[in-house]
Amino acid sequence: MLAASAVNEILTKRSPILPPRLFRTRTTAIILITMFLQSVGLYAAAYYLPAYFQVLGASATGAGVWMLPFSLGSAATSIVVGQVVSRTGHWRPIMWFAWVLITLGWGLMIMLDDRANAAEKVLYPLVAAIGLGSLFQIPLIGLQAAMPPKDMATTTGAYVLSRAFGGTVGVSIGQAVISSELRKRVATIPGLTIDTSPSALAQTVRQIPHIADAAQRAAVTRAYALSIRTLWIVNTPLAGVALLAVLTMRTYKLRNNARHTDHEAREQGISQKDDSTMVETTPAD
Repeated sequence: MLAASAVNEILTKRSPILPPRLFRTRTTAIILITMFLQSVGLYAAAYYLPAYFQVLGASATGAGVWMLPFSLGSAATSIVVGQVVSRTGHWRPIMWFAWVLITLGWGLMIMLDDRANAAEKVLYPLVAAIGLGSLFQIPLIGLQAAMPPKDMATTTGAYVLSRAFGGTVGVSIGQAVISSELRKRVATIPGLTIDTSPSALAQTVRQIPHIADAAQRAAVTRAYALSIRTLWIVNTPLAGVALLAVLTMRTYKLRNNARHTDHEAREQGISQKDDSTMVETTPAD
């Protein structure tokens, strides 16, 4: 289906949803692809990291509390990097910084199992969250800088589509990876039969504390924790590929020139600024 859609977008004489010309610019293509990969990891973590905490015995509310560093860390970072780019006009180093932290964060989260301590449960996801939060708004600035004004709406739409599609793929792949790994691990636990199908995954997690046999309960907990860990193993090389890709982007510097209109300011009694944006293109370093 995806291949057929791609062929249709290339050959159609109507206005395509994703114009192929967007991918002829290296920077634009890299940003769209890496934003897809960012959403794959972000939505997988947002969906399955709470399940990991519930596997270890946290309630639904408790899992939400454990997720606060991840959620607040990404939100706070988004605000900070927005201010940095607004003041400096340089967005490309932010993307380098972000993908370094995302790759490091997913790699650290591979060590999250049923024996992880509280500090590891907080700090490892926080590292990934800081990287993910750095990419909430900055890539769109790079996209709009790289494309001419006539393609601004199309570029923004492609950006939103790539993130939404990445989120869908991230949750779907995560469920398939975890279910496949869990099925193999549970099969090695003697005397235990539980439903490991994707549709029953969330319900089975809530049943773990009610397993009467302590040894079986510990084995199931470990099986679930290690199965969820497989998701971070998958995300780490994807983030590494994205990191290598963003290093090859070209530089598009933004400079804002303020023009004061004294006559209008006197009429309205306020000081106004008419900001015009000039885009300067320079080769990649």
